[in-house]
Amino acid sequence: MAKVSVSEAARIAGISRSYFYRKYINTGKLTVEKDKDDKPVIDKSELFRVFGKIQVEDGQGSRTDTPEKDSRIATLEAELALKDELLKGAKDHIADLQQSLKLLAYRPAEPVPESKPNLSEPVPAQEKKGIKLFGLKISWG
Repeated sequence: MAKVSVSEAARIAGISRSYFYRKYINTGKLTVEKDKDDKPVIDKSELFRVFGKIQVEDGQGSRTDTPEKDSRIATLEAELALKDELLKGAKDHIADLQQSLKLLAYRPAEPVPESKPNLSEPVPAQEKKGIKLFGLKISWG
């Protein structure tokens, strides 16, 4: 199998490089070899031996997933989209209820009285001014 650097091995294992050194290299759980430039490298088979199933990057830089993971991811994405829709609907409903509550709680400061004539009381007679001229009564006021 291919050999990878310690940093790459730690990334494949999903842990930090310092933790990788402390828990796996310094304790001897992983076999480390030296490459032609005398740099430490780890065989991918060693990573598989210690960590079990590992995610290896394909040539395009993305991790390869199993079909089970792909279907699980699709299911979770669908559930998330449904929950987002339900949450939006609930927020809209809450906004409608708040508006209804405001309308129910609205009360004008004081009702404005309408001026309607009271037809049950007689209208007081007003004194009219006028004169009589040539037999005609002319009044005003």
